Amino acid sequence: MNNSLENPVGIDEPLERIKDTLYSKLSSMWSGEIDAFGRVYKKRTSNAYKPQWWDKTILEYKDVRYNDDVAATFCFIESEKHDSEDGLVYTSDVKCVFMVNLNRILPDYIERADEKAKVDVVNILRNNLFGMYQMNGSERGVRNVFNGFETVNILDTDIQPKHCFSVNINLSYYINCS
Repeated sequence: MNNSLENPVGIDEPLERIKDTLYSKLSSMWSGEIDAFGRVYKKRTSNAYKPQWWDKTILEYKDVRYNDDVAATFCFIESEKHDSEDGLVYTSDVKCVFMVNLNRILPDYIERADEKAKVDVVNILRNNLFGMYQMNGSERGVRNVFNGFETVNILDTDIQPKHCFSVNINLSYYINCS
């Protein structure tokens, strides 16, 4: 399911375009159902921040987690710092985060498919830049990808077939996008 915003503005506007493109392309490349979410929000708990995303099916925030009912889930984690030189164009570091079951998304791939999954995402992002971001790295593992968040509720493993990774971008966007 593609959890889409109806009227995205600011950073949500280009993230929706990126999300929609990734969802469309990956749905035809990978097997199984994919859940796509927008930005992750920080919910303050007693001593940490829990990552949560907006679930449009129930109209509320839910804790980020692996979902065994689908083959893959992805979302975005933005930096809390958004820079601008002119007050119109802003830039922020964003992680495109994927939590996948490698056996389900690439069932015919003989080897461990972690790098294949990342290459698929990188190629989609590289071929659909929209002139608004630069890729600047990747991370793997729940603790690294969700650094700064409490990860107790996220399956904290990267053992076959589970895999968590991010492709990181520096995103430019217009503050008045709508």
